[in-house]
Amino acid sequence: MLTVEAEPFRGGDVAGMNRFRIRKVLAAPEVAAREVRLRFRRKGLAELYDEDRITLHLEANPTRMEGLMAFADGESTCDFGRYVDNELGRLTLPEGKELSVEFDAGEDPWLKVEPAETGSRIWRVVGGWRPNDRKADGRQQKARLVIRSAEGGSREEYTLVRRNWGLPVTWFHGVWWCKYNARGRSRSFEDQILVPQDPAAAAGQSVQEYLMGCSAEEFRTLWGWAYQGDSGVGMPVVERDGIPVLEGFATGSTTHINKLPADTLAPDGYELPSMEEFNRLFDATDYVWMMWSGTHKLRNPWEGACRRAPHADAPQRHRRGVARAQRPAGGGPVEPRLPRA
Repeated sequence: MLTVEAEPFRGGDVAGMNRFRIRKVLAAPEVAAREVRLRFRRKGLAELYDEDRITLHLEANPTRMEGLMAFADGESTCDFGRYVDNELGRLTLPEGKELSVEFDAGEDPWLKVEPAETGSRIWRVVGGWRPNDRKADGRQQKARLVIRSAEGGSREEYTLVRRNWGLPVTWFHGVWWCKYNARGRSRSFEDQILVPQDPAAAAGQSVQEYLMGCSAEEFRTLWGWAYQGDSGVGMPVVERDGIPVLEGFATGSTTHINKLPADTLAPDGYELPSMEEFNRLFDATDYVWMMWSGTHKLRNPWEGACRRAPHADAPQRHRRGVARAQRPAGGGPVEPRLPRA
């Protein structure tokens, strides 16, 4: 963005001289270099001539950027408008520059920056996930990326904004499982039970304890949804002629939920469990034979532990089945208040 302002006449100026101040804001990373032509008319002449112009070459920001982050020309804020986490992008800084992150007072440190390698000028920008974050109700979270000279001096600021959503989870056999089944539009956080709304946690109980004592209506509200195909639109259990049925169920669907990508039917940052992850629930590595009594037998017991050691840099997924014993996208636990990679 370019501005041209007329300067007032000052003592010592040549009589009749026009003086202008031209200002340019710092372009954000990845805004392309361009040329701008300023046209002027000579005093006493009514016509404009092609040679009466000044051509300004506006250089691009020397910082390079890749990933999900993007800034419009003249803007310094990137609002994702949704929940995002893991690596949001990478910045390659000019020699002698360094990157840091700042938060407003009271904001949780949900973002971190780190060199891609020791001594590298490439910096990773990583958004974190905090299990069972009581503030994860869809509110905005902001953080400022600050680029400055290693010796101090001038600084550039760029603001990142996301929505902080979160589903209640529990850690079991190396996986963060969501505690409640999907409801309504499976991809929409607004339709799900969020951490601040967790009824079992509010009652100081486990999910099993809560379901054993809650009313039939509450049980149906929590558990009474199923899904078909790839629409992500839930089918609630309703009563029809004295028989419980799934509202909206249709025969002839050709889309198999289990053959879709794991994140197709889940909110951002979550995904459906794989068969291997379901097997972990039963300590199995193969078929699980379910009995009418509710017991089960294992064809092959599972003797393993978490494939990935719990570590903040392990790729996290929070799993959530659409019929959902849901697991968030992830491998190991993330320290509270620290971003996960």
